[in-house]
Amino acid sequence: MCECYYPHPNNSDSPVGEILFITWPSQGFLQYRQGEKEDVSTMGNLLAVFMLKLYNYLRDTNNPLFENGWKPRIVFHAQSMGNMILLTATERINDLVRANMIKKDILNNLFYRIIMTGADVDRDALNDVPDENGEEIHQLAERVVLFYNKHDFALWISRFIFSSGRRLGRHLDEDTMKLLPKNIDLIEMHGYDNTLVSHNYFTDNPIVVKLLKTILHNGLHENIAEL
Repeated sequence: MCECYYPHPNNSDSPVGEILFITWPSQGFLQYRQGEKEDVSTMGNLLAVFMLKLYNYLRDTNNPLFENGWKPRIVFHAQSMGNMILLTATERINDLVRANMIKKDILNNLFYRIIMTGADVDRDALNDVPDENGEEIHQLAERVVLFYNKHDFALWISRFIFSSGRRLGRHLDEDTMKLLPKNIDLIEMHGYDNTLVSHNYFTDNPIVVKLLKTILHNGLHENIAEL
């Protein structure tokens, strides 16, 4: 899933602009809940630090990569519990803002796209609530591409493991969609059996991968697609 599709005009081998991918290795049924409590918090902290370092790196005017105003298009792809890590990192950024250690909104549009597949987070994780002062995931990218699959069996299991609410990657409905930010592109998946394979649809189906690459370049015409 790594593609340097927006290379530097004078350096085609530059790694800047490739897809950044974060996922969650399966730890088995019994270890999954405990791992979420400990590992996600640690990874969220590290991801927040990484995003701040990336922000400062991209602002380095002395770096010859960024001469003539060129900026890389960086895509962040979160799969499965990787979405919880991304959400946790956003919360850590908010902690730093409240402590006056960084300015609010400095990470807006840090990424060109954020891709969310198999999103193992609460269904309201992306809701755009005007009266909240904290940073939100959708602010980190120009556009967020959210794949959801009503047949994602792994997310059905996750809901019971964590005794949590409905999952963003499985249970979207019309009322929830109305609360989503304007820069969200939605892609609903169809035709998958209730197996764990349905949780990794973006890797197993070449049509999905092709569509994903097209969206990275051109976006969606009407912000909603079905596949």
